[in-house]
Amino acid sequence: MKDKQLYWGWQVVTGAFLILGIGYGARYCLGVFVKPMSLEYGWPRSVISIAASIMIFSYGLGGIFSGRLLDRLAPRWIMTAGVALLSAGFIMAAFLSEPWQFYLVYGLFCGLGSSFIGAVVCGTTISKWFVRKRGKAIGIASIGIGIGTMLLTPLAGYVVRDYSWQTGFILLGVIIFIVGGVAAQVFMGRTRPEDYGLLPDGDDGAVDPGGAEESLPAPANLSVIPVLMDSRFWVMAFSYSLAVMVWASVSVHQVAHALDRNIDGIAAASAVGVIGLTSIAG
Repeated sequence: MKDKQLYWGWQVVTGAFLILGIGYGARYCLGVFVKPMSLEYGWPRSVISIAASIMIFSYGLGGIFSGRLLDRLAPRWIMTAGVALLSAGFIMAAFLSEPWQFYLVYGLFCGLGSSFIGAVVCGTTISKWFVRKRGKAIGIASIGIGIGTMLLTPLAGYVVRDYSWQTGFILLGVIIFIVGGVAAQVFMGRTRPEDYGLLPDGDDGAVDPGGAEESLPAPANLSVIPVLMDSRFWVMAFSYSLAVMVWASVSVHQVAHALDRNIDGIAAASAVGVIGLTSIAG
């Protein structure tokens, strides 16, 4: 009896799990740095929160660009570029001295880097490998966001409290580079199952890689215009934007608010990690 190899799609899910965890987990650590940066530079906290707003805006715009690149390149290289840019943004944030520098390295670099390893890229990549099990596969990968937040926020809180906020930024940048880079290179090198003689979901059978294009439906003249003209799309987009806005606003200031009330730094950061933990159920 021939042993059945593990379907490569689950390797893709593993890579997405790690990459989403490291990318979102590191981003949700920003609140740990708000108060120490404000105290050291004398910046109002609104200055730091502006960088978070720029980051989210850059993340949204970058998602459009990264989605188009996925039609031309293997996800490995898109994600590796995102990991490098995100890691560089965190590390350079440790050496800044002016608000505009923070807007550039955290707002722009980290925003664009995150878009190359974010939900658009990971979700689209997984969707190419699964049809019937797509929801399950994306759900498993999304758990990485909760795990990453649960692990990285207390770690950042500990480093910032016992060492310095600069060390915290550098540590997160190094973790992103190592974990994200390895995950992208090891698990995300394949494009879609048909290119390797496989079927989605690991179904039995084989596909001729040379005839993959002919065996799949190829709709022509696809346009985004009908979607943009559909009110249901704008209702979903508006609702999701409000949800993200609320969570981002709270997460940036939550730790600083707790520190103002003499709550220990690690406990304050761990509260954000608890949110990540409870998000796993969703």
